[in-house]
Amino acid sequence: MVLAVAVLYAAVWNCRVLPQKEALLVRSESVLNEAADSDRCIIIEGTIQKCSRTDHGRRFQADKIVLLGEKQIILPQSHRVIFDLREEKEALQIGERVQLSGELALFEPAGNPGQFDSRSYYRRENVAGQLKNVRILKETGEVSAIRSFLQQLRERLDDSCLRILEEESARTLAAVAFGEKAWMVPEVKTQYQESGIAHIVSISGLHISMLGMGLYRALRHIIPWIPGAAVLSAAGMEFFVLMTGGSVSAQRAAWMFGLWLVAQIFGRKYDGKSALAFAGGFLLISDPQNLFDASFLLSFSALFCLLFLVPEFLRGIGQKQGMLRGSALVSGLMLWFGMLPVTLWFFFQTPVYAIFLNLLVVSLMPFVMGNGVAGAVAGLFSRPAGVFLGAPAGYLLQLFRCLCEAVSYLPGALQIWGRPTIAKILLYYGNLLITVAAAKRIRNVKGCVVLWTMCILLGIGIVQGTPPKQVEILCMDVGQGDGTLLRMPTGENCLIDSGSSSEKNIWKGIDQTLRYYGADTLDYVFLSHADADHINGIEQYLSAYACNLTGKNRHGITLKALVLPPTAEKGDFRKLRQLCAKNGIQIFSMEAGSQILEGRKSKWSFSCLAPNTKTLSGDKNEDSMVLLFQYGKFRMLFTGDLEGTAEKQMAKTNRKALKADVLKVGHHGSKNGSSEEFLAEVAPQAAVISCGAKNNYGHPAEETVTRLKKIGSEIYITAEDGAILICTDGRHYVLSGYVASAKSTGF
Repeated sequence: MVLAVAVLYAAVWNCRVLPQKEALLVRSESVLNEAADSDRCIIIEGTIQKCSRTDHGRRFQADKIVLLGEKQIILPQSHRVIFDLREEKEALQIGERVQLSGELALFEPAGNPGQFDSRSYYRRENVAGQLKNVRILKETGEVSAIRSFLQQLRERLDDSCLRILEEESARTLAAVAFGEKAWMVPEVKTQYQESGIAHIVSISGLHISMLGMGLYRALRHIIPWIPGAAVLSAAGMEFFVLMTGGSVSAQRAAWMFGLWLVAQIFGRKYDGKSALAFAGGFLLISDPQNLFDASFLLSFSALFCLLFLVPEFLRGIGQKQGMLRGSALVSGLMLWFGMLPVTLWFFFQTPVYAIFLNLLVVSLMPFVMGNGVAGAVAGLFSRPAGVFLGAPAGYLLQLFRCLCEAVSYLPGALQIWGRPTIAKILLYYGNLLITVAAAKRIRNVKGCVVLWTMCILLGIGIVQGTPPKQVEILCMDVGQGDGTLLRMPTGENCLIDSGSSSEKNIWKGIDQTLRYYGADTLDYVFLSHADADHINGIEQYLSAYACNLTGKNRHGITLKALVLPPTAEKGDFRKLRQLCAKNGIQIFSMEAGSQILEGRKSKWSFSCLAPNTKTLSGDKNEDSMVLLFQYGKFRMLFTGDLEGTAEKQMAKTNRKALKADVLKVGHHGSKNGSSEEFLAEVAPQAAVISCGAKNNYGHPAEETVTRLKKIGSEIYITAEDGAILICTDGRHYVLSGYVASAKSTGF
């Protein structure tokens, strides 16, 4: 009842109060933006409230912000600004009042489906902006004694980990034991996520129960009085939660541990279900936004499965089969199954062998935590003692890495099913509730086994990714670059170009979009030409490509074929060819006259209109591969960076073939492309321009936009609209921009 009331309160709060809160934060963003000069530089004063370690230094959050200038402007007290300082600079302390100067950067919304939305995330944290290239002008005020002490202790323990273990293991131990997730080696973090053991680096019930129970038992040997030992244990865990960042999962675990201590004091039986409801109710009432927080939903769904679903399953099966009673394997299976929709909603994938891997990892975690924390504490005083005590933790972390590596080679280790719809999630849990109710009426063990087997198979079928009902073409927002995903009703996925000159790790964002749609295979990747802003994403993807025992990419997305144009320079695509050869990926070449047809049922095809090997100019842009995609009567033209003479020549020689409903405008809307002669032949009803916001090239050029408007084309620009989605059934088609429609349609 408590939890139900809290959920209702949180839902109402998010509907009524949250929009007002966001509107207030938007005003703070506007004030910061207006205060910044042409160089985006501002001077602020604020109080340090939070500090965490990152790969390149430390990240701080400051609140009680005052803008300093001709006149002082005070932001709402809770609104924050974040900034980074490099490792070699002196760390600021929590509670300290500082004066800073730096360049302002406001957070941008996600431009593509499935990508991290920094604006929404930081607005939830009440963060209005970020300062870059920060200089500390003044430090004043008193520090917060307790929080500053805990911050310094955490940093000293992190440094101690580095002294007693190798860097990779040290950073992993700091994440596992002290919550420094942002400090982990990125490759290790990704490996943990793909293997399904990433939960061990989130401070939660696993950590609180081990440390809390251990502390309570130790204190009971020293302090016979139960209330005294309980109070000291609760205080110790509260300090630990504060020191490690106070995540939602850690707070949940701390509240449940506190209630367990209360039960010990009064000699009552601890009820985990009631404790879970109380902790959930408190966290929702204290911060209603937790209702949609990933940490909250993952933590509570896991506990819900363990406290409700697993006992129901074992009641039907385990009670008559003693060998299954309390089985960790069965519990792991039901935990995976119960959390599957929530996992897919946030991560779009599920690691199948995590059920088995966690049996070993979780059983070894007490040794990792015990030896790791003991070694880090001992290392504060004596490096040899720290090495001696911490070495077992280091070896176990290396074992975890090896296990994750080995599991990734197994067939089907990582299943990418995409994000399920709300309707599918409701249907999934409806199936689960019906099964639980029906299982209570079945006395026969075999009948329960059959019922639960059907439930699991049906549930997987419900949330498993399926192809779209019609062709979906997503012209992605990749900054100053190009990248288009085509998803077919018959299950094929194609990518045309993938690169950017403004985004360093562009494939990371594209990869998330592919996983969001459940695209675990790319049947064809077409590259129009060899410029970096069209191919560097594919280079990043193939550089990390690694085959499992069945020849598929063990990191999730498998490539079947790379399609390249003829080129005048032999060195073009050399690295990509080598990477494809290394991983057994087919390479095809397409030139004018080539086609890819996928059978009569598919109704889709790609026709190459240029270049011709006999007329290559040597200019990469003019030698771009030009593709005409057809689905039924729908036609879309992709021109790469085509411009100049080659474009005009095409307008003369390929007149009928150029006709298209939608044009992917060449060279990001450059003034040298999309000539009047060319546009007259294509006659597109809609045009999509891919370019970066405030790019240095002036794309799209006013001249190009004017020419498109002149022929009556509806213009979409990724820099303004985000990703552009085109849906077609082969006769009709609809275009929409992601930024404008994401909230209303969820695409």
